[in-house]
Amino acid sequence: MKRIVLTFILAIPLIGFSQVANDDCSNALSLGTLPSPANCGNGPNNDGQGDPVTFANLSNVGSTTENPYTTLINCQGSGQDMASPATDVWYSFVPTGMSLDININGLINEPNVALWTGNCGTLIGAGCDIGNGGSLTTTIDQLNPGETYYLQISGGDSSDEGIFDLTLQNNVDCNACLLSSTMTVDPLPVNGTYQPGTIVTFCFTVDEWNQTNTNWFQGVVPIMGSSWTNFTPISSPQTCDSGPGIWDWFTGVTTPLGNSNGFFFDGAIAGFNTIPDGDPTNNFGDNCQGTGLNWEFCWQATVEDCPPGQTGDDLSVNVETFGDGETGNWSDLGCNFDPVFLFSASLACCAAPTISAVNASCSGISDGSATAEAQTSASPWDFEWVDDSGNVISTTNNSNNSTNVISNLPAGTYTVTVTDDNGCVSSSSIEIIEPPVIIPSFNQIADVCNGDSFSLPNTSTNGINGSWSPGIDNTQTTTYTFAPSAGQCASIETMTVVVNPEVTSTTDHTICDDLLPYTWNGLTFAG
Repeated sequence: MKRIVLTFILAIPLIGFSQVANDDCSNALSLGTLPSPANCGNGPNNDGQGDPVTFANLSNVGSTTENPYTTLINCQGSGQDMASPATDVWYSFVPTGMSLDININGLINEPNVALWTGNCGTLIGAGCDIGNGGSLTTTIDQLNPGETYYLQISGGDSSDEGIFDLTLQNNVDCNACLLSSTMTVDPLPVNGTYQPGTIVTFCFTVDEWNQTNTNWFQGVVPIMGSSWTNFTPISSPQTCDSGPGIWDWFTGVTTPLGNSNGFFFDGAIAGFNTIPDGDPTNNFGDNCQGTGLNWEFCWQATVEDCPPGQTGDDLSVNVETFGDGETGNWSDLGCNFDPVFLFSASLACCAAPTISAVNASCSGISDGSATAEAQTSASPWDFEWVDDSGNVISTTNNSNNSTNVISNLPAGTYTVTVTDDNGCVSSSSIEIIEPPVIIPSFNQIADVCNGDSFSLPNTSTNGINGSWSPGIDNTQTTTYTFAPSAGQCASIETMTVVVNPEVTSTTDHTICDDLLPYTWNGLTFAG
């Protein structure tokens, strides 16, 4: 399918942007929400195309190269790895369609671009590409509308700098069957990398399917990078139309990719077979379309082992989907241009730092701490800590001490990246938690009479120790404040003790106002 590139652009100059300010993910400059694509349908304007938007006079001049430097490998189309390190700048935006056309033109000799999703501390690569001669044009598919994405743009090395124009066009492929999909990954990569031996669970969900040329959904094939081992299917969905058939894992299935291993639908065809027969190619697919679907396919894989010092091996995951015209018994093609879901990560073979934490003492109290210890032997070491928003909160360079501590931390997830003298980079994360605040509870003191004695307990019924203020006053109604003793995660509470004035009769009997009317010895006191 040829993509139509519109020749008119909406120029939006971004004058005054500080390129130094957005030279890392946590300070990415927001480009806002992209224009919505046109609807699909009949007519010249119902082509699923969005208006292109140009951001002019951007620049990576003067940006600094962060350490560790975040890049992707095995970029689409070229198969090349992104330049690393390089002078990069970062932008964020929110898509409204699933497909993104990116065009860069300017004075950067070899523009590199990467698209990321997730958070700055746990980025997930969604695609990358490399241009030349000052220009780059690429398309990245399978975006999730409404989600924030990060765009990383750099030159071919640390000296490749210049002014450039960036054009983004958000589209929908009106001829596709797969219109919306998501993938959850647990755990997420740290700085785009995994440590050896990490077991990762993937769940790919098809949310929207369009039966183009009556193609029913038939297959999902995960294509794993070379550094994954021990691939294990975990679960596949139930048939969506409650008809005869099953989703299951099959090997050696004939697809447009060749003989493929993946999740396929093995169904029944009226007049031919009434139960699944173990051959997904001789039947139709699962008969559902529209939005709000929930076809979920899950599997696990393990990051390969590697010797220290080796790094950057391929941990990408590409997910291909098929209609039954491609892998089943239907005769009409209709899904052969469906986008491929891309997940990018790479292998980091340097031993990860060990990390421990002291939790915060109470909710809202920033007194937690985290300790990291480098596990490589080449000193000195650089330590960089980021919070769960990707903000750098501590940096220690050229330390001869293999242990690094940060203090005064609130609850949250913290990631440390350690770089040794050989340039070996590794990361670890830990969560600091905080206990909930305990609310001291007390038995309410009944109303007392003026002058009567009473006491306030220094230990609550749920075990909180503390003291009361002000001092006890048995002559008037008073509100007392209980302050928990130091070191207890408890709130300040109050108690009001009502003191009632006395009423004296002509006898020697005394009562409080709150008891009136009152009868004593045949006499009634009405007050």
